[in-house]
Amino acid sequence: MAFSSWASNLVGGDTNGVLDVFVHDRGGGGGVDLSVESVTPVQVLAEQPLVQGKATAVRVVVSKTGNEAVDNVSVRLTYNSQDFTAFYVADSANIDADYSLVNDNSTYPLASATTEATKTIYFFGDGLTPAEAGQYSVTATVDYLGTIAESDETNNSSSATATVYATSWPLEKAGHFFQWLDIVYVKADWGQTPTSDFDNYFNNSSAFLQGVFPVSASGFFPEKFATFSGADSMEYRGPDGRLDEGEMREWFMDLNRRLILSRPCADGFVAVLPRDWFQNYSTWCTSCTGLTYQPGTQLGLAQLSPYSGIAGYKTSAHELGHVFGLWLGCEQYEDCNPNRVDGIGNPVYNGLWVEQRRLMHYSAEHRVYSFMGASADADFWIDAGDYGKLLNDHKVTGFSSTALEQVSSEEKAILVAGTLFDDGHIELEDWYELSGAQTDELRPGDYYLRYLDDADQVLSELSFGLSLIAEGITVTQVPFIFRAPYITDTATIVIGEGTTDIVSRTVSAHAPVVTVVSPNGGERIAGSTTISWTATDQDGDALTFAVLYSSDGGTTWNALVTGLTAQSYGWDISGLSSGNNYLIKVMATDGVNTGQDVSDAAFAVFGNSVYLPLIVRNF
Repeated sequence: MAFSSWASNLVGGDTNGVLDVFVHDRGGGGGVDLSVESVTPVQVLAEQPLVQGKATAVRVVVSKTGNEAVDNVSVRLTYNSQDFTAFYVADSANIDADYSLVNDNSTYPLASATTEATKTIYFFGDGLTPAEAGQYSVTATVDYLGTIAESDETNNSSSATATVYATSWPLEKAGHFFQWLDIVYVKADWGQTPTSDFDNYFNNSSAFLQGVFPVSASGFFPEKFATFSGADSMEYRGPDGRLDEGEMREWFMDLNRRLILSRPCADGFVAVLPRDWFQNYSTWCTSCTGLTYQPGTQLGLAQLSPYSGIAGYKTSAHELGHVFGLWLGCEQYEDCNPNRVDGIGNPVYNGLWVEQRRLMHYSAEHRVYSFMGASADADFWIDAGDYGKLLNDHKVTGFSSTALEQVSSEEKAILVAGTLFDDGHIELEDWYELSGAQTDELRPGDYYLRYLDDADQVLSELSFGLSLIAEGITVTQVPFIFRAPYITDTATIVIGEGTTDIVSRTVSAHAPVVTVVSPNGGERIAGSTTISWTATDQDGDALTFAVLYSSDGGTTWNALVTGLTAQSYGWDISGLSSGNNYLIKVMATDGVNTGQDVSDAAFAVFGNSVYLPLIVRNF
């Protein structure tokens, strides 16, 4: 066989830089045979279904029989009528200290010594990302250039198929699919900790989540909510300057509630804390590195870690894993997990961080655990069981409603909040009717949320779980706060366990009416000001208030305070950025029904940066 090529790596010493003609005798059949042993598309773990729009690699295992060495072996991958010929050889010499593949075959070609029977290579590229749900088919061909004499030329190609799903976070809302995963990060009790530490944590943690969760690149929206107000725990701490169990619960509940009011469509929240925060400010969770109350909340607390690499920011993924239903009731690092290794958690096999070309496979030299395990100076990824659950919980296969012949009213939800105590009773907090909000994924359990009409007929019923265990510690009180469907014609909402009603909340006939008085547009404010409003309720219900502000004309909101009973609030604006597009929103709740009002026009704030001229506009 004769062929020509510009390639300089087909034979040694090819330095002439011109087109070469090669003559190769294939008639006699060599003593070596190359074949493709396996072809495996990989996004997070091998042998798992794929996600539409998520970065994808393809792992190819090339086999060699015979006692001859081969060098500069060509391999071609074909997907969606496109050929890929650049790949990375998974040799130890081509893997760096982070276990990332270093050079492609233009620098580190595929070669096998006389005694080497298999080699693993990886193909990467944007063109390998599945654009649609359905079937993913790919073919690999070894020695497609035909430069190696083989004893069998008929086994050089192999194909593979995988199923591709679209995913949605949450899976369903009012009959519509919402595919994006929205995670909001805030800093809490930050003190003198450098802001750059928060920035680095956000960048690293969000990149890790995008790599490890079953979500498309275009459907993942992490937000660094750096201006979130009042995430400090100081006012909740006891005389000893620390948070006991009840104080921690109260602070956590208020923080989670204000975050939901600020970002009603977010799926989860991460409050990043300074290093050793739990050890310095908690009386009962002193061995913790993170905390969430699971199930039933959307917030995870995660303190900065002394570890480098993934171990330094994996706690946020761990707590969000609980939020999304992983390892409820048993921590992966506890004795209740029979698959735990090294006292840390489940080992990870055949994983790949595609965006970083980073191999994730547990071995004696490279210990990789699921991020649902304990904190340790090690590498972390996700194991097959946890990834399979996240994918199964969010893959789009059709629509089904959990309500009894009811669907929630379009664009509305009820923010349900309360505390379960260890004697079985439940105390309810303020609830809010939210517009433009999604509903949360409730994990089925022993408790129910039952909607009744004015004749006490059941309109709908939702199941959810609660646990008096947090981070493996038995607690005496556990908060719950979630966005439940808003069901039209509801007169009473009952929470119970098993067959026993525990507590109920009446939905009165009318929503409160609230009017912002000041600032209501056109003001120029510096230092501090008093926010004031008026409110009435036709049913005579007692009202409580939440106050929010916007610095961008109402595009986004920042909840300052909740639970007010007075109709004014002193606002310190000295730490805000100067701007001329500020608004105030006041929300009034009678326990469920909620009224709200926004400043009639924008006002200006003289804060801690250069002030721009005021532009007043009517709404």
